[in-house]
Amino acid sequence: MKPIFLFISILISSTNYCASTISIEKVIQKSHTKIQWIDKVYKPGIKTVLIYKKGWELSFPIIALDKNEQIILTFDELGTTKGDYSWSIIHCNLNWEQDDLEPIEYMSGYESGDINETSLSQNTLTNYINYRLDIPDKDSKIVKSGNYIVKVVERNNPENIILTRRFYVLEALAEVSANIDQLKVNVKDGLNQRVNIQVNYNESEISNPIESIVLKILKNKGFEKTFFNLKPSAISDGTIKFENLAELCFTGGHEYRHFDTKSIKFLSDRLLKIEKDQSGNEVFLTPDENRSNLPYNFNNDINGRKSIKLENNGHSDIMADYCFIYFQLDTEIPLEAGNFYVYGAINDWNLDENSKMFYDFNLKKFIAKLYVKQGYYNYLYLFKTEDELFKNEQYMYRVEGNHFQTENDYDILVYYKDISSGYDKLIGYNLANSSNSNRY
Repeated sequence: MKPIFLFISILISSTNYCASTISIEKVIQKSHTKIQWIDKVYKPGIKTVLIYKKGWELSFPIIALDKNEQIILTFDELGTTKGDYSWSIIHCNLNWEQDDLEPIEYMSGYESGDINETSLSQNTLTNYINYRLDIPDKDSKIVKSGNYIVKVVERNNPENIILTRRFYVLEALAEVSANIDQLKVNVKDGLNQRVNIQVNYNESEISNPIESIVLKILKNKGFEKTFFNLKPSAISDGTIKFENLAELCFTGGHEYRHFDTKSIKFLSDRLLKIEKDQSGNEVFLTPDENRSNLPYNFNNDINGRKSIKLENNGHSDIMADYCFIYFQLDTEIPLEAGNFYVYGAINDWNLDENSKMFYDFNLKKFIAKLYVKQGYYNYLYLFKTEDELFKNEQYMYRVEGNHFQTENDYDILVYYKDISSGYDKLIGYNLANSSNSNRY
């Protein structure tokens, strides 16, 4: 019997920092009755939402002020009926809550508009409409830095939200440098990668940096941690350092697993069986083993992301088909209460009912099924439990293993809580990778 999936969300938190996975569910803050906007698909049938800096589909969605850079948002809607959708841009504070700025204060030109660039899929078993939006478009300009949400709604009924996605606008007032310590000994709770950050700034532009500078770090685009009132390790004229701090430690985890469906005409690496008929495509992956007791093994992955691609075709956006992907994990049933999940950009970095695995007593394996567009995908199997003894980052990797050598990307964002301007500025950004770092 095929499982029916319902959407839920997960929020991971700690006492010394605010941490969350980017989820397709919004979190309503009880205090101040504000909505914390996060990535969410509201309408059934919306698939393969991508947001990135124009020029590279796998890039982080950040653009610089006054450099004519653009963010690209694309998504599919299953079926052949074209939706009548419009967009708007929301400026947010550090917590991803809409702040007090009016659209006219952060947008020049049009602050909203219609999505007119659409295409119907071609030569696919699954029919879909592909939508594309360039942000900002030719009739608008973003004039303030910070956190932003692009909201897509029904044009004639804007209360019906289709989807929301986060992106960032940088005002380069600070230079950010960083490196990662790979910790082999004296590791607490498996937190074996430590981010060290140095921020150089102009003292005439940044006042009271200890209280006004806030860090946000995203590991492999998924796990996000925000650090308020983090005590720096050193501060001098125009320089603030956050080095050798326990708060800036992460689990290394393991390199991502992968599968490739750019072509489903033949069995390629990691594909066990392909079944095709008029109703659609079904791809069965080779069963995955428990890697927790295996030595570290480098794998040249893309750190959990997905690349939508049809082999030898320049029009993957409308000619790549959809497939049911069947996962099998060969591991024992855990004694503690909890569940395994398929994790990565394949499911928008969620640990939810859609990505939850179920134990098949006939196969003696955990199984899951996801419906995704053809391409190249990374994924992990993470474990979530409400048992307080095991509710930590390290234990999530119980079937993957946790290694200090693992190659990870860390997107580092530096904010300035500028009281005089009345909004949170994004003043610095850097991408650090753990493979070119220090080992202790």
